[in-house]
Amino acid sequence: MNFENTLNFIRTYGNALDRYRALFILADYRNDVLPLTFLKALQNDDGGFPYDMTEGNDSSVFTTSHVLGILIELRLEETDVTDGVIDFLLNIQKKDGYWDESPLIIKYNPPSWLIPGETSTITWLTAEITRLFILLGYQETAEIKRAIEYLKTNITEEGQLPGFRIATVSAFAALQGIDVLDENVAKKMENNILSWIEEETDPSFLAWYLECLLQAGFSKEHPIFESTIKRILEKQRRDGSWFTMDGERFSVAATLNVLKVLRMLNCIETI
Repeated sequence: MNFENTLNFIRTYGNALDRYRALFILADYRNDVLPLTFLKALQNDDGGFPYDMTEGNDSSVFTTSHVLGILIELRLEETDVTDGVIDFLLNIQKKDGYWDESPLIIKYNPPSWLIPGETSTITWLTAEITRLFILLGYQETAEIKRAIEYLKTNITEEGQLPGFRIATVSAFAALQGIDVLDENVAKKMENNILSWIEEETDPSFLAWYLECLLQAGFSKEHPIFESTIKRILEKQRRDGSWFTMDGERFSVAATLNVLKVLRMLNCIETI
């Protein structure tokens, strides 16, 4: 498959960080100065990143965790930017082990999935941030042990976390990946996730499901990967991009999410 159109789409509509990520994924290009310069210019004094990546905005837990995922993707775990992100996230973790979005972002009219104080916001942020810290190898720290216990305690009899499906998926990736789930609980969560993948139509979310299954320890030979990759590729648009139900302004991010996972699954040759 030719991804030249995809690269051109990101060059046209993405920012400097987006363009670098595309080259990193598609062409094995690496120049750490480029992403770090971009990120340092935006990082707030508290180590967090401004809501919606807009200079001058207050730090957002979601935006900061999203940047942490990008830093991991770009293999920039040992940098001053990453240290600031880690310090920010650990400093605002609640004593019971969970994370919540900052109440300061209410003035920016956040979407329904990012309302501070809502259980649905808390569970998915906690699951996703825990997943990222486990990728960094922090599972034995006191802070992440508290987060792990918070997640395990809040899994329902149906094998789900309260709120959005993404909370359950991130938690499964995090907890199953380090083998701390009860076998029966893990099976219920797995069955839920596999059924949700069949129902999902957003290619960016489909890619993210697969990324989480990889972290949970699924073999790339599992049939869910082949069938889902086929569905993702069928949804590629003529300009090389992928859509997301979040809206057209997020199509560059959605396209990068898909590319990252296709590369993880060895579905892309470098260009």
